[in-house]
Amino acid sequence: LGVEEEIVGSEKNMFCCDYYLGDDCYVSFMQYLLNGKAIKVDGDDATMTKIMVGEYDAHLFTYSKEEYTIILWNDGEYAYFISSIILEADDLIAIAASVR
Repeated sequence: LGVEEEIVGSEKNMFCCDYYLGDDCYVSFMQYLLNGKAIKVDGDDATMTKIMVGEYDAHLFTYSKEEYTIILWNDGEYAYFISSIILEADDLIAIAASVR
C-alpha cells in the first residue's frame, strides 16, 4: 500500500496537491511564484515557531485543538505551504526539507 498523490490545482504559477494513504490525507502541499503575493494563515489558537527548512527561514504553526501543523517558507522565488493533521512536526519538517 503506497501513498497516492492527488493534484488539486496546477496552473502556470501555482501547484497544489494532497498525499493520501488509504482514505487519510497525510500531507497537503502548495507551491507558487512569489510575485509579491503572500500566504495568509489564521494564527488564532496557534503556536508559531521560527524554524529552518534547509537554508531558509520558515514558520511552523501548531494548532493544538485540531492537532494541525503548517509550515510556511520561501526561497526568494517560490513560496511553499505544507500541512498535516496526522504527522508530527518533526516529520513534516523533514518532508519540507526534501522539497526541491
